[in-house]
Amino acid sequence: MAIEVVSRRARMRPIVHVLVGLASLALGCSDPPAASVPPRTATSLVEPVAPAPAAARPDTHPGQVRVAALNVRWFPDGDAHGADTHATDLDALAAAIAELDVDAIGLEELLRHEHAVAALDTLRGRLDTLTHGRWEAVVDDCPDDEGRQHVGLLYDGSRAERLAVHRVDALAGNERGGGCAGFMRPGLGVALRFASGFDAWLVVVHLDSGTDDRAVERRARADAAFEGLTSELARTHGDRDVIVLGDFNTMGSDRGVSGLDEIGQLEHVLDGAGFRRLWLEPGCTEVSGGRVAMLDHIVVSSATDELAPSARGAVGGPCGRSRCRIHRDDPWLAHVSDHCPVSVSFDGRDLD
Repeated sequence: MAIEVVSRRARMRPIVHVLVGLASLALGCSDPPAASVPPRTATSLVEPVAPAPAAARPDTHPGQVRVAALNVRWFPDGDAHGADTHATDLDALAAAIAELDVDAIGLEELLRHEHAVAALDTLRGRLDTLTHGRWEAVVDDCPDDEGRQHVGLLYDGSRAERLAVHRVDALAGNERGGGCAGFMRPGLGVALRFASGFDAWLVVVHLDSGTDDRAVERRARADAAFEGLTSELARTHGDRDVIVLGDFNTMGSDRGVSGLDEIGQLEHVLDGAGFRRLWLEPGCTEVSGGRVAMLDHIVVSSATDELAPSARGAVGGPCGRSRCRIHRDDPWLAHVSDHCPVSVSFDGRDLD
């Protein structure tokens, strides 16, 4: 199974990008966790991993590994129609990711038309400059049909080594079978070994959206796939530490099931499958129509000893900064996303 892997030579960006990126922190990216690029001419291609930049990225969280996820809302168009009103501000997004100070971040709603591919390359370049890292990307290999959303993972190649990639079709919850049919989104698993020694599978998901019966059934089918997930991944690469993160779209149903009820159902399934959902603070990750919801989650396998049972994750961006009292005119909503990032820190040692 081919997965598109994007790599790039290390290079220095003009200093103006640093100034622009730092200035964009004013767009609501201040919440604490607390050389040109050659055009890519082929897909499903693994390019040689480049050497690290001359300036090594400082270790700001020694002994820990930090990961996150963010739905980037039709990146980079901002909506399904390509209007400029909500186009992604790449400087603001790069500043937000840099502020999270993570080693890897899952991204949902990536487009893959020519402009989108170039925008992802540009984002990685901004991150290289802001963090002194070497950011690489892996994107699912579903067809690049017009309007199709993809899931992907950005990780700092100066802090992590990619060991394996696996597409998890069952996490699409597709009644047609397969992860890509009907414009569905499979899970994207990437096994990483971090510089501290910790290695794990990071699986980025984006479950079906909607409160109608079909969408609810698809999410339930995807939830059920956790039962065999660890074993499926272990057949590709043997590590049983699994972190699943992204947009679960736990929005409830038209039949009187609330979003909180659906989260409870998810937790029941996870408990039986050997996983647990992390408590996230504060309790909102998405803004729509002036209301907030808890749609994005981080789920960890019980085999992951590098995370204490009492560990909690954090919600950043305007959700964290405002404690879920987000003003509808917050620039983040117009220029970055209608979702907020979720993140968690792990003990960087490999304890299994």
